[in-house]
Amino acid sequence: MRKTIIFIDDDPLFKAVASRVGDALGVKTRFFESIEDALPNIPAISPSLLVLDLAMNNLQGNFDDLAGMQITEYMRKTYGDQFPILILTGREESDVICDCLKRGADDYCLKAEDMNALTSRIDAWLEMDYRDEQVKRKRHAAARALDRLVLQRRILTMSEWRNTAMLEITKFERGQTRQTVSSEISTH
Repeated sequence: MRKTIIFIDDDPLFKAVASRVGDALGVKTRFFESIEDALPNIPAISPSLLVLDLAMNNLQGNFDDLAGMQITEYMRKTYGDQFPILILTGREESDVICDCLKRGADDYCLKAEDMNALTSRIDAWLEMDYRDEQVKRKRHAAARALDRLVLQRRILTMSEWRNTAMLEITKFERGQTRQTVSSEISTH
């Protein structure tokens, strides 16, 4: 049976990208510009993979930068782990990526990456037996590891901020900041 990928993206120009990816991998692709169009077709298509834009109309029909998360949660509640979900996003913030993974997405791909990166990610998911328990355990372990990295980054950021604040206080105590402020005022 030939594998099928469902792409849900409100950008009609992405349809050409989806088609090229499908051609490159030798799989069928179905493209929908909204979740409303896709939902009634998912059971009949029985996709091997769902590729979902993060920023699009949500289930209520309103545009939302993070609608893909809501849709991912809905898909997991409705279809369980019948197919992997890959989120497409232009956002690189690790918090957003972690939230996508926590809500049931299996992977993400930046839209800014070239088509080869997207094709490689999709190919890897299609090659995997997604329903395998070992794959599920690895997926959850990866989400937990990403959570730890985000937490470490936040701690580091707070530590950097504290060090910067301490340096500024030291400069102020030495009068360096007053000189800088005085010279800026005199030049205006």
